[in-house]
Amino acid sequence: AGAGSSVNLQGAPTEALRVASAAKTKLRDALKQHRGDVDHPEVVAATDELVRTGLDLGTSLPNSGRSPSLLGEFDVISTATFPGQLGYDDEGLAQFSLGRMSFNMFAPRDLVVTVKKMTNTLAPLPSGESTKHPEGTAAYTVICDLKTNVEGQQLDMVFTSEAVSWPDEADPNRLAVAFTAGTLEPAEGADVKLWRSVFTSPKKSLRQRLTEPLTMWMMKKMIGLEAPKGLGADGKLRYSMSKPPAGYLDIMYLDDDFRITKGNRGSVVIVDRQISSN
Repeated sequence: AGAGSSVNLQGAPTEALRVASAAKTKLRDALKQHRGDVDHPEVVAATDELVRTGLDLGTSLPNSGRSPSLLGEFDVISTATFPGQLGYDDEGLAQFSLGRMSFNMFAPRDLVVTVKKMTNTLAPLPSGESTKHPEGTAAYTVICDLKTNVEGQQLDMVFTSEAVSWPDEADPNRLAVAFTAGTLEPAEGADVKLWRSVFTSPKKSLRQRLTEPLTMWMMKKMIGLEAPKGLGADGKLRYSMSKPPAGYLDIMYLDDDFRITKGNRGSVVIVDRQISSN
């Protein structure tokens, strides 16, 4: 959503909406200026200002854990919150090792990847799936567009994290989230031959070879982990969890086009609704 976009909140006076719109613009600008760093003092101040505005003027939707405004496709405008950030590339994009950002599911683990873009989608579950979950459960997806450099060539890829989210029973402004699967695949137009050369049989350290079998066995027992079994015919790597642990997201601010959440590990994520193409 652009900086001048309006929100459609029942009962929120026009002046309150104007103040909230200005606060969102200020936060968007601070995030752009400081590479999406939610810990930068100017971003923290702008975040706090918008959260206060939402509470004081009523522009943040109540009972947000059950709000239809959660649903849709959003651009993540804060920096990726994966562990072990390595720094930034020349364009100011965050970099991580593939192992750290995929919880050691994908190898080569020490491959440096750059996050080009992240999107977050919440959608109703298919009718056949909805009966297996609490009322209000949604499909919660995070898509990371990545790039890496292999022998002087750029290789683009997509890391998709699949989860389910549902309203917390005790806190009306909290979502429970459980990640169930992850997929790594070449981006459209990527060099498939280069992709297969990197991911077909990645080298593992002696420590990995010694400890990985036991670790994977324990993870299978605890969370029902099915680790990647190598590249499929479609070139994808995939893992899944049948008993995933659930975390939560506290919704600090929510309106029709903007959302700020704070996770159970303290990570703040800020998203902006994508502008419809039609």
